[in-house]
Amino acid sequence: LGKKNFVTLAGEHQDYVVIFVGASVDQLSFAATPQDSVLAHKGMDFAKSYSSKELVSLMYLNEAYAKLSINNQAPFKHMVKGINAGLAACDAFGDTRMLEALLTDLVKREDAFFAPYTAGRAGGVAYLEEGFKMDSFYAGNQPGYDLKSKRQLSGVSKMDDVLFSANWVANSAQTELGLEYIDALGSTAYQAAKQISGLDIEDSSDFKEFKQGFGMADGMFKKDLLDIWGAIRTDLAQGLGSESAIVIDTKGELPTVPMVPEALVKEGKIPRYSYVSTVKERSKISASWDKINTTAESVLKRVGQMTGAEIPMQRPFKSVSDGLTSWTFQIPFTHQNCTPNVSVSDDLFIIGTSPDFATEISAVYEKEATGAPLAEMTLNFDAARELGSNWLTLLDQHGASFMSEFDREQFEEMKPILEGALEASEELDSFSVKTFEAGGEIRSTMHFKTR
Repeated sequence: LGKKNFVTLAGEHQDYVVIFVGASVDQLSFAATPQDSVLAHKGMDFAKSYSSKELVSLMYLNEAYAKLSINNQAPFKHMVKGINAGLAACDAFGDTRMLEALLTDLVKREDAFFAPYTAGRAGGVAYLEEGFKMDSFYAGNQPGYDLKSKRQLSGVSKMDDVLFSANWVANSAQTELGLEYIDALGSTAYQAAKQISGLDIEDSSDFKEFKQGFGMADGMFKKDLLDIWGAIRTDLAQGLGSESAIVIDTKGELPTVPMVPEALVKEGKIPRYSYVSTVKERSKISASWDKINTTAESVLKRVGQMTGAEIPMQRPFKSVSDGLTSWTFQIPFTHQNCTPNVSVSDDLFIIGTSPDFATEISAVYEKEATGAPLAEMTLNFDAARELGSNWLTLLDQHGASFMSEFDREQFEEMKPILEGALEASEELDSFSVKTFEAGGEIRSTMHFKTR
């Protein structure tokens, strides 16, 4: 930094406020005509179709700067050089050859993970249309997603009362590189913790607690943790397909907890959550559960020996509906629309908070993919507003039966503010982001939709 200049300027030019950041004031110049400006550059062709829009901003990043961004993505590459230099200059950690080898492997896996990324010109246009929109254009790539395959779960965003949904198809090759990266990071973190726990620091009670906790976990549960990760990393990962979705709706129901007013239990709505994945090989998913279950039984037995209290492994309940098999555990006061569940069919794997929700999601799955090849996310403000209004009404009508006098007074003070917020939010419709390929580049659209 001592050899480089950094200049920032702020001022007015004609009808605009200008903020400049660069290495020299000489870099700041204003073109006499649009034809002489950056707008005439071929890389700005994407902006021409927006000339009639009510523009808010225009962004352009050339390929050279985009490459700088790509090259600086890896967080550990330069950090490891400093760590290795520190280990070479200090013998307090003992024999660090294993840690140094793992650090080298971490950098290798990191390089492999980021290698598929390519840079290109980036641009973006923000404008006012049905609210606020921003369209971006990227001539590089997005290897984490498969933006060429049609989707089988695109229907989740069209389900009734959906508050939030996200749906994408992952690039399986990049997913595997990511898992290898996580493997290397976990192994390195473990070895680092092991080396640190071997230090002789007598004056720190916090370090003593860390040393004892790590020693117990390393001695008693290391194999179990590795077995669980192995079941997820191999069998489960190999059993799941490449398409996934996250869905949250507002059709959940409260658990039937005693002392909760009946009106709240009957009329109160809560969010239901589900993570969904397509299935590639169902037998692999079953194998992963068998390994996790066996490991969990071993852990509970060991914990029971430590505490003197036998802790049996709970057995899940099984139900089948339209080819979808769901497993739930017996939890007091829960019911079919409010209990953690894992549901599996030949086509889908679902983890969620409601077996009913899993059945509804399976109904919108398409065996023949017709959903457009893109990744998308949607937040529905109408559903959020209806949920908030539902609870505001219930608390207003029935709150006196369970609120203390102080809580009721607080609610009455907040009620006009909450009602005002709900009324003001009527202008908000939805927020959505879509990423897709078009014209040989990556396109993204962001829309904050208003009425």
